[in-house]
Amino acid sequence: MVARYHRHTGNTSTKDTLEELFNSRKVCAVYDLPAHVDTLVQNLRNTGFSFTSKELIYNNTLFPLFRHFVSTIKAKKAYDDMRGAKGGSIHTRLGIMAGNVNVIQYFKFCSVCNDESIRNCGELYFNRLHQLSTVHFCPMHEIPLRISAVPVKQYNRHQFIYPDISLLRVGVVNSYSLNDSKVLIQVAKIYKELIECRVDLSGMDFRAMYLSLLDDIGFIKGNNSVAISKLLPEFRRYFGESLLTTLYSADIDSWLTAIIRKHRKTFHPIRHILMILFLSGSLSEFMCYQPRRGIVPQQTRYSLLAHDTVYHDDWLALQKEMPEKSKNDLRKLSPKVYVWLYRNDRDWLMEHSPLKLIPVSEEDRVDWAERDKSIVREVVIAIKKIKSSEKPFLRITTSRIGKMIGKLSVIEKHRDKLPETAELLSRLVESIEEFQKRKIMSVVKKMVVEGLPLYESHVYRRATVAKGRSIEVDNFLIRLLSDLDFSNGSGEQMI
Repeated sequence: MVARYHRHTGNTSTKDTLEELFNSRKVCAVYDLPAHVDTLVQNLRNTGFSFTSKELIYNNTLFPLFRHFVSTIKAKKAYDDMRGAKGGSIHTRLGIMAGNVNVIQYFKFCSVCNDESIRNCGELYFNRLHQLSTVHFCPMHEIPLRISAVPVKQYNRHQFIYPDISLLRVGVVNSYSLNDSKVLIQVAKIYKELIECRVDLSGMDFRAMYLSLLDDIGFIKGNNSVAISKLLPEFRRYFGESLLTTLYSADIDSWLTAIIRKHRKTFHPIRHILMILFLSGSLSEFMCYQPRRGIVPQQTRYSLLAHDTVYHDDWLALQKEMPEKSKNDLRKLSPKVYVWLYRNDRDWLMEHSPLKLIPVSEEDRVDWAERDKSIVREVVIAIKKIKSSEKPFLRITTSRIGKMIGKLSVIEKHRDKLPETAELLSRLVESIEEFQKRKIMSVVKKMVVEGLPLYESHVYRRATVAKGRSIEVDNFLIRLLSDLDFSNGSGEQMI
């Protein structure tokens, strides 16, 4: 919104825009949970816009999502901080910093959403939901999100980013297995329901819900404690290691153990969403569930709808339709049937489910030669994107490439199995001096095209390179200007 105002008003100085909208030249750009909202709304109202602070916060920020999972007091305090000028503790208060869930490094977008935005509005908009690090699919179009080359954190912390068409035309797309994709789409849709406030989880006793559901499916022991040694491997099998890693939640020994105990801290929404999917299969089922106090007698659970064979028939039909699927796969395909049978006729379910499959190690499943070729293609695309970025210039590093394509861990841990990727990176990754020389070359070419005089000091400043830091870089610029065979006669090289 601020970047769009800056673009359409024709302001050339970011500081002037900040002064106009926030009455201050020191406000930092924050994409998810900004402060100073009251001041922004008042100043925009003076230019003809008409909306309230609440409308802006609920329609344009991530606050309505995170408020579901914190206490009413914390949510109210964060809301007040967003309206006011104290934004330093908003992220911590709402749990964004909780549990080592990374934030995005580059803005993400859906190509279909972009096409619709251009067609309907004439320009692009960043979708707030797409900017969550744990949202990997567009919930509207069910396609993988693309990672742009536009960094969230700019060199100038006061710079607001306008979603330019040229910057969001192409982007890196991560690949996911079919099963992971289905769950990631389900996660994105739950996020959409929560951020649009179609359901309200605020004030809910999540621990009581989780314990009651865990009791229903047999994870509560006779002394009313959670059978954690049984729960952890079952949870990991249900989602799979790759999906948990993608959602920054592979450390279940830590967060899963804590979330079923008395909540003394805030948990990231993705942790609650994973619990909801594991225990109920869907958000709608979870919302309909009525928790019970204490341990529910086994005979009570088994006697409910004892003569209703619909669920039994559905479970058998599902196995007949897909005989190659494991019990865990079938549970994901039909969570409602599985949960009902587990709660009400567990013995029958165990007797009429596929036998446990012998797991195949990842080493046997992965075709490393094919993966190597695939990563090489992604690396080439990523390097082209990095080289095309000039505002700001980006250095070609293994870390940046790995993060852009979502394969940093694979590249670092299995480099010996990716010879083509390793060879390509060894050739194209830049040292600091090579990066500075590339920036200087790009700046000089642009200045020649624009007909600007090539003073050394001007080149250094435009390329954001400090003179005197590297003899190699200094000599490179001197040779470059000398090759142009021009001089201004004053001792400083130019055209």
